[in-house]
Amino acid sequence: MERCLVSSKNRSIHPSTIPAVLLAAGKGTRMRAREPKAAVHVGGRPMAVRVADAMRGAGITRIIAVVGHRADDVRGAIGSGVEYVVQDQQLGTGHAARCARLALADYRGPVLIAYADIPLLTKDDVSRLLEHHLLSNATATMLTAVLS
Repeated sequence: MERCLVSSKNRSIHPSTIPAVLLAAGKGTRMRAREPKAAVHVGGRPMAVRVADAMRGAGITRIIAVVGHRADDVRGAIGSGVEYVVQDQQLGTGHAARCARLALADYRGPVLIAYADIPLLTKDDVSRLLEHHLLSNATATMLTAVLS
């Protein structure tokens, strides 16, 4: 069951009103994969799809995927149900996020930005991150993990 998230400004913000940017433009050079890293399968599904599903599971309805390297292959792996913008030159993470700016031109408010290569991200992770961000009235919130 989705919870309504309330910001400290005492106005209701529902996850469905928060857009997400899925960063899926990278080559995956360090992975040495034959396909773009966003399209690499983990547990039978492309990593980018797993991340998009976690976003949707948390209630997000608008996902903007930033594609670049082998963009058609990445689009094919992710499929429909997301908007696509192209990062013509891979100039880093900040530049990739900035490429979504035009798609978000009429929007004001929080935006979730996530890498497409975090297949273990869950809907609960996304929900808790959004809830913490909104309740703390933070300017930015980052999710990190310490793995053994």
